[in-house]
Amino acid sequence: MRKGTTVGFIVAVAGVLLTTMPSVYANHVATGSEAYAVPRLGLSRFQFVVAREDPTNFVQSAMAGGGGPMSFQTFMISTAIVSFTIVDEPDETRKVTITGELESTTVLGVGPDLLPFTELVPFTAIGVDKAISGGADRFSLAVAYSANSAQGELFESLGFGTCTATCTMTFEGPVTRGDIFVHTSGGD
Repeated sequence: MRKGTTVGFIVAVAGVLLTTMPSVYANHVATGSEAYAVPRLGLSRFQFVVAREDPTNFVQSAMAGGGGPMSFQTFMISTAIVSFTIVDEPDETRKVTITGELESTTVLGVGPDLLPFTELVPFTAIGVDKAISGGADRFSLAVAYSANSAQGELFESLGFGTCTATCTMTFEGPVTRGDIFVHTSGGD
């Protein structure tokens, strides 16, 4: 090989490596959607997508419960994904943990007596993909409301957590419809 050809070959190989490395990390992806069975709630739905550091990553949830004047609907959608980690244990489970901030809006009551409450809150969502080991996938969403939040007080009264300096609430259960998919290949 001539000297110019060797340098060109090295540049070509380096270019292939540089374009391949980010695509390896792009194969870290987790998605989930549909319904999960949370005790004491009539409706519990979730959806999330995370892949690399992508501005389109999101987590959202919708819940409803109660009856009569204690009826409520809660809608949550992420405003920021701070981080996510994927653990892929061969022949066991695959798990994604997502942290960030979301906007939580709860509407209390029915008919003309509706009372809406909205708050930006930190969250941690965990999706467990049981495709390898069998069993139902699982989803949990932990949210930290401010101590004087009507939403925190509502969920504390329903037994989802406690209020001290903050109101830490956890909604979790097996996925009853839909699927959680967690995948990683190469890289970390």
